[in-house]
Amino acid sequence: MDTIKNLLEKIRPKSLFSRALVILGMPIVLVQMILGYIFVDRHTETILRQLSQNISGEIALTLDLLKNTTDIAAVQNHAKENLGMNIHVLDKNKLTQYGLHEAGWLYNHLNSALKTKINVPYFIFMTDDKIIIQIESTRGVIKYEMTRKKLFSRTTPLVLIWTGCSSILLLLIAAVFMRNQIRPIKRLAKAADRFGKGDDVTNFKPEGATEVRLAGSSFIKMQERLNLFLTERTQMLAGVSHDLRTPLTRMKLQLSMMDNTKNIQELQKDLAQMQSMIEGFLNYARGSQPEKRKPVDLVKLLEDVIQPYQSPTFNIDIFYIDKKNIESLIVPLKIDLIKRLLTNLIVNSKVSGTCVHISVAQKERFLQLFVDDNGAGIPLSERENVFKPFYRLDTARPMQSGNVGLGLSIVRDAIRSHGGQVFLEDSPLGGIRVVLNLPV
Repeated sequence: MDTIKNLLEKIRPKSLFSRALVILGMPIVLVQMILGYIFVDRHTETILRQLSQNISGEIALTLDLLKNTTDIAAVQNHAKENLGMNIHVLDKNKLTQYGLHEAGWLYNHLNSALKTKINVPYFIFMTDDKIIIQIESTRGVIKYEMTRKKLFSRTTPLVLIWTGCSSILLLLIAAVFMRNQIRPIKRLAKAADRFGKGDDVTNFKPEGATEVRLAGSSFIKMQERLNLFLTERTQMLAGVSHDLRTPLTRMKLQLSMMDNTKNIQELQKDLAQMQSMIEGFLNYARGSQPEKRKPVDLVKLLEDVIQPYQSPTFNIDIFYIDKKNIESLIVPLKIDLIKRLLTNLIVNSKVSGTCVHISVAQKERFLQLFVDDNGAGIPLSERENVFKPFYRLDTARPMQSGNVGLGLSIVRDAIRSHGGQVFLEDSPLGGIRVVLNLPV
Protein backbone atom coordinates (compact mmCIF):
# COMPACT_ATOMS: atom_id res chain seq x y z
CA MET A 1 0.00 0.00 0.00
CA ASP A 2 2.81 2.39 0.89
CA THR A 3 4.55 1.56 -2.40
CA ILE A 4 1.45 2.48 -4.40
CA LYS A 5 1.02 5.65 -2.34
CA ASN A 6 4.65 6.66 -2.94
CA LEU A 7 4.31 5.93 -6.66
CA LEU A 8 1.16 8.06 -6.90
CA GLU A 9 2.93 10.82 -5.00
CA LYS A 10 5.81 10.77 -7.49
CA ILE A 11 3.68 10.84 -10.64
CA ARG A 12 1.18 13.37 -9.27
CA PRO A 13 1.57 16.73 -11.05
CA LYS A 14 3.25 19.31 -8.83
CA SER A 15 2.76 22.61 -10.66
CA LEU A 16 -0.54 24.41 -11.21
CA PHE A 17 0.03 24.31 -14.97
CA SER A 18 0.46 20.52 -15.10
CA ARG A 19 -2.51 19.96 -12.77
CA ALA A 20 -4.71 22.21 -14.90
CA LEU A 21 -3.67 20.29 -18.02
CA VAL A 22 -4.57 17.00 -16.33
CA ILE A 23 -7.95 18.41 -15.29
CA LEU A 24 -8.61 19.55 -18.86
CA GLY A 25 -7.02 16.58 -20.60
CA MET A 26 -8.43 13.66 -18.62
CA PRO A 27 -12.09 14.27 -19.62
CA ILE A 28 -11.07 14.71 -23.26
CA VAL A 29 -9.05 11.48 -23.21
CA LEU A 30 -11.83 9.54 -21.45
CA VAL A 31 -14.49 10.83 -23.87
CA GLN A 32 -12.30 9.95 -26.85
CA MET A 33 -11.68 6.46 -25.46
CA ILE A 34 -15.39 5.85 -24.90
CA LEU A 35 -16.37 7.25 -28.30
CA GLY A 36 -13.54 5.34 -29.95
CA TYR A 37 -14.68 2.08 -28.38
CA ILE A 38 -18.29 2.67 -29.42
CA PHE A 39 -17.25 3.70 -32.92
CA VAL A 40 -14.88 0.79 -33.46
CA ASP A 41 -17.28 -1.71 -31.96
CA ARG A 42 -20.41 -0.66 -33.84
CA HIS A 43 -19.07 0.99 -36.98
CA THR A 44 -16.46 -1.69 -37.63
CA GLU A 45 -19.00 -4.46 -37.06
CA THR A 46 -21.36 -2.88 -39.56
CA ILE A 47 -18.63 -2.24 -42.14
CA LEU A 48 -17.19 -5.75 -41.74
CA ARG A 49 -20.62 -7.32 -42.16
CA GLN A 50 -21.23 -5.29 -45.32
CA LEU A 51 -17.81 -6.08 -46.80
CA SER A 52 -18.25 -9.80 -46.06
CA GLN A 53 -21.58 -9.74 -47.86
CA ASN A 54 -19.94 -7.97 -50.82
CA ILE A 55 -17.23 -10.64 -51.07
CA SER A 56 -19.82 -13.40 -50.78
CA GLY A 57 -21.95 -11.81 -53.50
CA GLU A 58 -18.94 -11.48 -55.81
CA ILE A 59 -18.05 -15.15 -55.24
CA ALA A 60 -21.65 -16.23 -55.91
CA LEU A 61 -21.67 -14.15 -59.11
CA THR A 62 -18.43 -15.68 -60.43
CA LEU A 63 -19.66 -19.19 -59.56
CA ASP A 64 -22.76 -18.63 -61.69
CA LEU A 65 -20.61 -17.25 -64.52
CA LEU A 66 -18.28 -20.25 -64.39
CA LYS A 67 -21.24 -22.60 -64.31
CA ASN A 68 -22.88 -21.10 -67.41
CA THR A 69 -19.83 -20.38 -69.60
CA THR A 70 -17.08 -22.27 -71.29
CA ASP A 71 -14.69 -19.28 -71.37
CA ILE A 72 -13.12 -19.66 -67.94
CA ALA A 73 -10.26 -17.29 -68.78
CA ALA A 74 -12.70 -14.43 -69.45
CA VAL A 75 -14.30 -14.91 -66.03
CA GLN A 76 -10.86 -15.03 -64.40
CA ASN A 77 -9.78 -11.78 -66.11
CA HIS A 78 -13.05 -10.06 -65.19
CA ALA A 79 -12.69 -11.08 -61.54
CA LYS A 80 -9.07 -9.97 -61.38
CA GLU A 81 -9.56 -6.59 -63.04
CA ASN A 82 -12.94 -5.58 -61.60
CA LEU A 83 -13.29 -7.51 -58.34
CA GLY A 84 -9.68 -7.81 -57.17
CA MET A 85 -9.88 -11.61 -57.05
CA ASN A 86 -7.65 -14.32 -58.46
CA ILE A 87 -9.64 -17.42 -59.49
CA HIS A 88 -7.99 -20.80 -59.99
CA VAL A 89 -9.71 -24.04 -61.02
CA LEU A 90 -7.88 -26.80 -59.15
CA ASP A 91 -7.30 -30.29 -60.48
CA LYS A 92 -9.51 -32.00 -57.91
CA ASN A 93 -13.22 -32.47 -57.34
CA LYS A 94 -13.49 -32.62 -53.55
CA LEU A 95 -12.21 -30.50 -50.66
CA THR A 96 -9.94 -32.09 -48.11
CA GLN A 97 -11.07 -29.57 -45.43
CA TYR A 98 -14.38 -27.85 -44.82
CA GLY A 99 -15.58 -24.80 -42.92
CA LEU A 100 -13.07 -22.52 -41.17
CA HIS A 101 -9.34 -22.88 -40.75
CA GLU A 102 -9.72 -21.40 -37.26
CA ALA A 103 -12.30 -19.52 -35.23
CA GLY A 104 -12.01 -15.76 -35.22
CA TRP A 105 -13.67 -12.41 -35.66
CA LEU A 106 -13.06 -12.12 -39.42
CA TYR A 107 -13.71 -15.82 -40.07
CA ASN A 108 -17.10 -15.67 -38.38
CA HIS A 109 -18.34 -12.66 -40.37
CA LEU A 110 -17.18 -14.10 -43.71
CA ASN A 111 -18.59 -17.53 -42.84
CA SER A 112 -22.01 -16.07 -41.98
CA ALA A 113 -22.11 -14.13 -45.26
CA LEU A 114 -21.09 -17.15 -47.41
CA LYS A 115 -23.78 -19.33 -45.84
CA THR A 116 -26.45 -16.95 -47.09
CA LYS A 117 -25.04 -16.69 -50.65
CA ILE A 118 -23.85 -20.17 -51.65
CA ASN A 119 -25.12 -23.65 -50.88
CA VAL A 120 -22.00 -25.66 -51.66
CA PRO A 121 -19.15 -26.84 -49.38
CA TYR A 122 -16.29 -24.35 -48.84
CA PHE A 123 -13.16 -23.84 -46.81
CA ILE A 124 -11.86 -20.44 -45.57
CA PHE A 125 -8.18 -19.84 -44.83
CA MET A 126 -6.40 -16.56 -44.09
CA THR A 127 -2.74 -15.57 -44.09
CA ASP A 128 -1.21 -12.28 -42.93
CA ASP A 129 -2.10 -10.55 -46.19
CA LYS A 130 -4.47 -12.85 -48.09
CA ILE A 131 -7.92 -14.43 -47.89
CA ILE A 132 -8.15 -17.87 -49.55
CA ILE A 133 -11.53 -19.52 -50.13
CA GLN A 134 -11.88 -22.97 -51.76
CA ILE A 135 -15.34 -23.99 -53.03
CA GLU A 136 -16.68 -27.22 -54.50
CA SER A 137 -18.54 -26.73 -57.80
CA THR A 138 -19.60 -28.59 -60.92
CA ARG A 139 -16.25 -27.66 -62.49
CA GLY A 140 -14.31 -29.02 -59.53
CA VAL A 141 -12.67 -27.14 -56.66
CA ILE A 142 -12.36 -23.42 -57.34
CA LYS A 143 -9.82 -21.40 -55.36
CA TYR A 144 -10.39 -17.67 -54.71
CA GLU A 145 -7.50 -15.46 -53.59
CA MET A 146 -7.85 -11.81 -52.53
CA THR A 147 -6.08 -9.33 -50.30
CA ARG A 148 -7.22 -8.97 -46.70
CA LYS A 149 -7.78 -5.26 -47.36
CA LYS A 150 -11.11 -6.21 -48.94
CA LEU A 151 -12.36 -6.88 -45.40
CA PHE A 152 -11.21 -3.53 -43.99
CA SER A 153 -12.58 -0.02 -44.44
CA ARG A 154 -10.17 2.83 -45.16
CA THR A 155 -12.37 5.32 -43.32
CA THR A 156 -12.05 3.67 -39.90
CA PRO A 157 -8.36 4.48 -39.24
CA LEU A 158 -8.81 7.93 -40.80
CA VAL A 159 -11.63 8.74 -38.41
CA LEU A 160 -9.57 7.58 -35.44
CA ILE A 161 -6.53 9.57 -36.61
CA TRP A 162 -8.55 12.75 -37.13
CA THR A 163 -10.24 12.32 -33.76
CA GLY A 164 -6.91 11.84 -32.00
CA CYS A 165 -5.30 14.78 -33.82
CA SER A 166 -8.22 17.07 -32.98
CA SER A 167 -7.96 16.09 -29.32
CA ILE A 168 -4.23 16.85 -29.29
CA LEU A 169 -4.87 20.18 -31.01
CA LEU A 170 -7.51 21.08 -28.42
CA LEU A 171 -5.11 20.19 -25.61
CA LEU A 172 -2.37 22.35 -27.15
CA ILE A 173 -4.75 25.30 -27.46
CA ALA A 174 -5.88 24.77 -23.87
CA ALA A 175 -2.24 24.61 -22.74
CA VAL A 176 -1.47 27.96 -24.41
CA PHE A 177 -4.46 29.65 -22.79
CA MET A 178 -3.72 28.02 -19.43
CA ARG A 179 -0.10 29.19 -19.52
CA ASN A 180 -1.32 32.73 -20.14
CA GLN A 181 -3.61 32.42 -17.12
CA ILE A 182 -0.84 31.09 -14.88
CA ARG A 183 1.76 33.68 -15.93
CA PRO A 184 0.26 36.46 -13.71
CA ILE A 185 0.32 34.07 -10.74
CA LYS A 186 4.03 33.43 -11.32
CA ARG A 187 4.67 37.17 -11.53
CA LEU A 188 2.83 37.68 -8.25
CA ALA A 189 4.91 34.92 -6.61
CA LYS A 190 8.16 36.46 -7.91
CA ALA A 191 7.10 39.91 -6.69
CA ALA A 192 6.30 38.51 -3.24
CA ASP A 193 9.69 36.75 -3.14
CA ARG A 194 11.52 39.93 -4.16
CA PHE A 195 9.61 41.95 -1.58
CA GLY A 196 10.54 39.39 1.07
CA LYS A 197 14.20 39.94 0.14
CA GLY A 198 13.81 43.69 0.55
CA ASP A 199 13.95 44.51 -3.17
CA ASP A 200 11.89 47.24 -4.80
CA VAL A 201 8.66 45.92 -6.37
CA THR A 202 6.85 49.21 -7.00
CA ASN A 203 6.64 48.37 -10.72
CA PHE A 204 4.43 45.33 -10.04
CA LYS A 205 0.94 45.65 -11.55
CA PRO A 206 -1.94 43.19 -11.00
CA GLU A 207 -3.08 41.42 -14.17
CA GLY A 208 -4.86 38.29 -15.29
CA ALA A 209 -8.20 36.90 -14.14
CA THR A 210 -10.36 38.74 -11.60
CA GLU A 211 -9.26 36.51 -8.71
CA VAL A 212 -5.58 36.90 -9.59
CA ARG A 213 -5.98 40.68 -9.88
CA LEU A 214 -7.64 40.70 -6.46
CA ALA A 215 -4.70 38.77 -4.99
CA GLY A 216 -2.27 41.18 -6.67
CA SER A 217 -4.13 44.22 -5.34
CA SER A 218 -4.14 42.71 -1.84
CA PHE A 219 -0.39 42.13 -2.12
CA ILE A 220 0.18 45.78 -3.08
CA LYS A 221 -1.92 46.96 -0.13
CA MET A 222 -0.03 44.64 2.21
CA GLN A 223 3.26 45.94 0.81
CA GLU A 224 2.17 49.54 1.39
CA ARG A 225 1.09 48.81 4.97
CA LEU A 226 4.35 47.02 5.76
CA ASN A 227 6.43 49.79 4.21
CA LEU A 228 4.46 52.36 6.21
CA PHE A 229 5.01 50.40 9.40
CA LEU A 230 8.75 50.02 8.74
CA THR A 231 9.07 53.70 7.83
CA GLU A 232 7.28 54.81 10.99
CA ARG A 233 9.40 52.48 13.14
CA THR A 234 12.59 53.68 11.49
CA GLN A 235 11.62 57.32 11.88
CA MET A 236 10.69 56.80 15.51
CA LEU A 237 13.96 55.07 16.40
CA ALA A 238 16.02 57.54 14.41
CA GLY A 239 14.11 60.50 15.82
CA VAL A 240 14.38 59.40 19.44
CA SER A 241 18.06 58.56 19.06
CA HIS A 242 18.78 61.83 17.29
CA ASP A 243 16.89 63.89 19.86
CA LEU A 244 18.83 62.26 22.68
CA ARG A 245 22.11 63.34 21.14
CA THR A 246 21.50 67.04 21.91
CA PRO A 247 21.13 66.74 25.71
CA LEU A 248 23.96 64.20 25.80
CA THR A 249 26.26 66.57 23.94
CA ARG A 250 25.30 69.39 26.31
CA MET A 251 25.95 67.18 29.35
CA LYS A 252 29.34 66.11 27.96
CA LEU A 253 30.27 69.75 27.43
CA GLN A 254 29.23 70.70 30.96
CA LEU A 255 31.17 67.78 32.46
CA SER A 256 34.28 68.69 30.50
CA MET A 257 34.19 72.15 32.10
CA MET A 258 34.06 70.72 35.62
CA ASP A 259 36.88 69.50 37.79
CA ASN A 260 38.12 66.05 36.85
CA THR A 261 36.98 64.26 40.00
CA LYS A 262 36.14 60.59 40.41
CA ASN A 263 32.41 61.28 40.24
CA ILE A 264 32.85 63.28 37.05
CA GLN A 265 34.82 60.42 35.50
CA GLU A 266 32.03 57.97 36.37
CA LEU A 267 29.47 60.29 34.79
CA GLN A 268 31.60 60.58 31.66
CA LYS A 269 31.72 56.75 31.40
CA ASP A 270 27.93 56.62 31.72
CA LEU A 271 27.57 59.25 29.01
CA ALA A 272 29.92 57.31 26.72
CA GLN A 273 27.86 54.19 27.34
CA MET A 274 24.64 56.07 26.52
CA GLN A 275 26.28 57.46 23.37
CA SER A 276 27.17 53.92 22.30
CA MET A 277 23.62 52.76 22.96
CA ILE A 278 22.20 55.58 20.86
CA GLU A 279 24.55 54.64 18.00
CA GLY A 280 23.21 51.10 18.28
CA PHE A 281 19.64 52.37 17.96
CA LEU A 282 20.59 54.43 14.92
CA ASN A 283 22.31 51.47 13.26
CA TYR A 284 19.23 49.34 13.88
CA ALA A 285 17.04 52.05 12.37
CA ARG A 286 19.32 52.36 9.32
CA GLY A 287 19.08 48.62 8.78
CA SER A 288 15.30 48.93 8.31
CA GLN A 289 15.67 51.39 5.45
CA PRO A 290 15.27 49.95 1.91
CA GLU A 291 18.43 49.52 -0.14
CA LYS A 292 18.99 48.19 -3.65
CA ARG A 293 21.46 45.48 -4.55
CA LYS A 294 24.55 46.61 -6.42
CA PRO A 295 27.46 44.63 -7.89
CA VAL A 296 30.37 44.88 -5.47
CA ASP A 297 33.84 43.37 -5.18
CA LEU A 298 33.49 41.24 -2.05
CA VAL A 299 37.27 40.93 -1.67
CA LYS A 300 37.73 44.70 -1.44
CA LEU A 301 34.62 45.12 0.71
CA LEU A 302 35.91 42.64 3.31
CA GLU A 303 39.34 44.28 3.37
CA ASP A 304 37.76 47.71 3.87
CA VAL A 305 35.58 46.44 6.73
CA ILE A 306 38.30 44.63 8.71
CA GLN A 307 41.06 47.23 8.27
CA PRO A 308 39.94 49.60 11.10
CA TYR A 309 39.76 46.71 13.59
CA GLN A 310 43.15 45.10 12.90
CA SER A 311 45.54 45.54 15.82
CA PRO A 312 48.38 43.69 17.58
CA THR A 313 45.86 42.35 20.11
CA PHE A 314 43.04 41.56 17.69
CA ASN A 315 43.70 39.79 14.39
CA ILE A 316 41.27 39.21 11.49
CA ASP A 317 42.04 36.77 8.65
CA ILE A 318 40.07 36.13 5.46
CA PHE A 319 39.99 32.75 3.69
CA TYR A 320 38.46 31.89 0.31
CA ILE A 321 37.45 28.23 0.22
CA ASP A 322 38.36 26.36 -3.02
CA LYS A 323 40.00 29.52 -4.39
CA LYS A 324 43.63 30.59 -4.27
CA ASN A 325 45.17 34.02 -4.90
CA ILE A 326 41.75 35.49 -5.58
CA GLU A 327 41.84 39.13 -6.65
CA SER A 328 38.15 39.95 -6.99
CA LEU A 329 34.73 38.39 -6.47
CA ILE A 330 31.85 40.41 -7.91
CA VAL A 331 28.45 39.68 -6.33
CA PRO A 332 25.19 41.69 -6.10
CA LEU A 333 24.73 42.85 -2.49
CA LYS A 334 23.19 45.62 -0.42
CA ILE A 335 26.54 47.19 0.36
CA ASP A 336 25.70 49.29 3.43
CA LEU A 337 23.77 46.44 5.05
CA ILE A 338 26.59 43.95 4.51
CA LYS A 339 29.15 46.40 5.93
CA ARG A 340 26.97 47.00 8.98
CA LEU A 341 26.44 43.25 9.37
CA LEU A 342 30.15 42.41 9.28
CA THR A 343 31.01 45.33 11.56
CA ASN A 344 28.54 44.12 14.18
CA LEU A 345 29.96 40.60 14.06
CA ILE A 346 33.53 41.87 14.43
CA VAL A 347 32.59 44.20 17.30
CA ASN A 348 30.77 41.37 19.08
CA SER A 349 33.78 39.07 18.66
CA LYS A 350 36.17 41.74 19.93
CA VAL A 351 34.38 41.91 23.30
CA SER A 352 35.74 38.57 24.52
CA GLY A 353 37.98 37.29 21.71
CA THR A 354 41.36 38.04 20.18
CA CYS A 355 40.95 36.80 16.60
CA VAL A 356 38.34 36.36 13.87
CA HIS A 357 38.44 34.13 10.79
CA ILE A 358 36.15 35.03 7.88
CA SER A 359 35.77 32.21 5.34
CA VAL A 360 34.03 32.67 1.97
CA ALA A 361 32.60 29.81 -0.12
CA GLN A 362 30.93 30.50 -3.47
CA LYS A 363 28.23 27.95 -4.30
CA GLU A 364 26.17 27.64 -7.48
CA ARG A 365 23.25 29.78 -6.31
CA PHE A 366 24.38 31.35 -3.06
CA LEU A 367 27.35 32.78 -1.22
CA GLN A 368 28.31 31.31 2.14
CA LEU A 369 30.29 33.19 4.78
CA PHE A 370 31.65 31.69 8.01
CA VAL A 371 32.64 34.14 10.75
CA ASP A 372 34.58 32.33 13.53
CA ASP A 373 35.98 33.78 16.75
CA ASN A 374 37.78 32.45 19.82
CA GLY A 375 35.60 34.29 22.33
CA ALA A 376 33.41 33.04 25.15
CA GLY A 377 30.90 31.50 22.75
CA ILE A 378 27.13 31.30 23.15
CA PRO A 379 25.34 28.43 24.95
CA LEU A 380 23.24 26.19 22.72
CA SER A 381 20.05 27.11 24.59
CA GLU A 382 20.62 30.82 23.95
CA ARG A 383 21.48 30.72 20.23
CA GLU A 384 17.99 31.59 19.09
CA ASN A 385 17.38 34.18 21.80
CA VAL A 386 20.45 36.26 20.90
CA PHE A 387 18.80 37.24 17.61
CA LYS A 388 15.97 38.96 19.48
CA PRO A 389 16.23 42.77 19.73
CA PHE A 390 17.60 44.09 23.06
CA TYR A 391 18.58 40.61 24.25
CA ARG A 392 21.98 40.44 25.99
CA LEU A 393 24.19 37.69 27.35
CA ASP A 394 25.81 38.75 30.61
CA THR A 395 28.90 36.58 30.14
CA ALA A 396 29.90 37.66 26.65
CA ARG A 397 27.97 40.88 26.14
CA PRO A 398 28.47 43.00 29.28
CA MET A 399 26.37 46.11 29.73
CA GLN A 400 29.48 48.16 30.41
CA SER A 401 30.45 47.84 26.76
CA GLY A 402 27.48 49.94 25.69
CA ASN A 403 25.87 46.97 24.00
CA VAL A 404 22.07 47.10 23.89
CA GLY A 405 21.48 43.67 22.37
CA LEU A 406 20.90 44.77 18.77
CA GLY A 407 24.07 43.42 17.10
CA LEU A 408 22.78 40.02 16.00
CA SER A 409 19.30 41.44 15.38
CA ILE A 410 20.88 43.75 12.81
CA VAL A 411 22.74 40.76 11.34
CA ARG A 412 19.55 38.70 10.94
CA ASP A 413 17.60 41.63 9.47
CA ALA A 414 20.39 42.28 6.95
CA ILE A 415 20.56 38.63 5.90
CA ARG A 416 16.78 38.30 5.62
CA SER A 417 16.60 41.43 3.50
CA HIS A 418 18.84 39.53 1.04
CA GLY A 419 16.54 36.49 1.21
CA GLY A 420 19.20 34.52 3.08
CA GLN A 421 19.61 32.69 6.38
CA VAL A 422 21.85 32.99 9.42
CA PHE A 423 22.50 30.45 12.17
CA LEU A 424 25.07 29.76 14.85
CA GLU A 425 27.44 26.80 15.35
CA ASP A 426 30.41 25.89 17.49
CA SER A 427 33.59 27.39 16.07
CA PRO A 428 36.81 25.41 15.49
CA LEU A 429 38.54 28.35 17.21
CA GLY A 430 36.65 27.64 20.43
CA GLY A 431 34.10 30.45 20.26
CA ILE A 432 31.05 30.86 18.06
CA ARG A 433 30.66 30.42 14.31
CA VAL A 434 28.13 32.61 12.48
CA VAL A 435 27.04 31.00 9.20
CA LEU A 436 25.63 33.39 6.59
CA ASN A 437 23.87 32.10 3.46
CA LEU A 438 23.34 34.81 0.83
CA PRO A 439 21.45 34.06 -2.42
CA VAL A 440 23.27 35.69 -5.34
